[in-house]
Amino acid sequence: MGRSWKGIAIVAWTTLTTLIAVIAVIVDSFVMSLIMAGSVGGLLFVVSSVMGQRARSASNPRKMTWMTDSGTEKSHTASLALLGALLHCAARDAELSPRASSAVELDRAEQEILAEVEVALRNQVQDERVLKKALAEVADSLSSVRASDGVVSLTAAKYEKQRTAVLSELGIASAKGASVWPPTSQTAVQRFGSWNEALKTAGLATSSVGRARGQLRFDAGAYEKAIAEFVADCESRGVGATYKAYGEYAAEHKGQVPSAAAVRKFYGSWSKALAAIG
Repeated sequence: MGRSWKGIAIVAWTTLTTLIAVIAVIVDSFVMSLIMAGSVGGLLFVVSSVMGQRARSASNPRKMTWMTDSGTEKSHTASLALLGALLHCAARDAELSPRASSAVELDRAEQEILAEVEVALRNQVQDERVLKKALAEVADSLSSVRASDGVVSLTAAKYEKQRTAVLSELGIASAKGASVWPPTSQTAVQRFGSWNEALKTAGLATSSVGRARGQLRFDAGAYEKAIAEFVADCESRGVGATYKAYGEYAAEHKGQVPSAAAVRKFYGSWSKALAAIG
């Protein structure tokens, strides 16, 4: 009888442990199912969130703010604003006598130039007082150049010097990917084809600096102009004005600017060439 109860106990224990093991497996499977369901649900939630955000972005795209003309997302300065920059810097360089802003009378063409300058400046100057002061100075420059009895001209190097001063007064720094006023001299060259063409369009006297077609040598002014335009181009792109970079620049403008070797030979070194343009 004792053996019988012992056998029954063993069978019962074996059955119980087996049942517990089966229940554990079932519970474990159920928990894993819940976890997987939660993971899938989470994944679906993330995906739906992203897709929803893209849909909202498509219907209401974020507006990028650039310092450009006419409030559009173009990457250049309006031509009239560019002419205004040339005239303004020319007047500053020539130290033309300023007149009271109330006495300034602009013709229609000058008014249109000033209007475009204002558009460009409003995109980069927040202080209304600074803006009004700058516009008054530009208006004075436009009128002063027109009223001047002498010949008013401007080299690219002198333009860059005045441009830097104007930007400093406005509290603005050139930034890569942004168009600031006054733009670089290289912008004027690209817009009008050459520096002399830019001067001519602005009504300024053209410079004799440069090399005529067929002429084999560049004069001192041409070297200065080439270096100044190269430096301005580097600043606008946010890269260093190195000798190697100038070599690449000269290759791209072959025949229009002196070669890198010619520049180093003319000035004695690349550092002296950069120092020559101030």
